[in-house]
Amino acid sequence: MFEIVLSRSAATYFQHLDRPVQERIRSILHALQEDPFAQSKALVNGEGRRSARVGGLRIIFTVDVSARIIAVSHIGPRGQIYHRL
Repeated sequence: MFEIVLSRSAATYFQHLDRPVQERIRSILHALQEDPFAQSKALVNGEGRRSARVGGLRIIFTVDVSARIIAVSHIGPRGQIYHRL
């Protein structure tokens, strides 16, 4: 199992979401803990970053396989999240 680590901005965004959306994100994060490569895709010019889809939201993260850590850097709407990278 991988450990999930949220950045401060991702954690803040997550806390401001409605409960049902938070639960959907939690379920995807639990699935990523099992296999971060099955539920996501690599970003084209993302320097090792990956993206997981939750409806209209995206979770941007990197995977450190040797340390078994998934570092979530951004959570946000699909239309805006890629502009911050």
